[in-house]
Amino acid sequence: MHIGLYSGSFNPFHNGHLQVATTMLKKYHFDQIWFLVSPNNPLKKAEDLIDETLRLEMVQAVVDEYNKQNHCEDFQTSNIEFDLPKPSYTYITLRKLRQIYPDNKFSLIIGGDNLACFDKWKNYEEILQNHALYVYPRNKQTITNLKGDIIYTSMPFINISSTEIRSKIKNGEHVEDLLPATVLSFILKKHLYQ
Repeated sequence: MHIGLYSGSFNPFHNGHLQVATTMLKKYHFDQIWFLVSPNNPLKKAEDLIDETLRLEMVQAVVDEYNKQNHCEDFQTSNIEFDLPKPSYTYITLRKLRQIYPDNKFSLIIGGDNLACFDKWKNYEEILQNHALYVYPRNKQTITNLKGDIIYTSMPFINISSTEIRSKIKNGEHVEDLLPATVLSFILKKHLYQ
């Protein structure tokens, strides 16, 4: 199977994440999209990060709802990085996935903002040697001179940020149009980001 790995903090998971995943699945013919919930991204501050198990539950709720509505198993969640050394380095995660699932082909789904700093990722050359990058537009979009299989995908620019959503929730502002209903319900039930 060709698996699209969509890794992130998902803090919280929002409509932009869902739109990227559904577009990638349909337009670029992945067999499945796996959402890899990152416990700790070494390039991000961890201060606003809620517990990893809560974030995994949140993503799982969206995945379950999507698969049920579409009578499929197109989306999956993964907590593989929970048991790997912290912080989470993508090249280690990919090594582990190749070891566990040797018959699968894994490609990374990343934003243009991540591509802009991809050469700062630990052992990025190893990633590029073994995996394709599917890049979706973000505000820091860049064309890179990195050597590898880099596919610039065509989809609308999605201007939704988890940081903005957390701020809105904290200030009691409406976020219904930014989040899947399952996520909003989960956040309210667990009193998150307040």
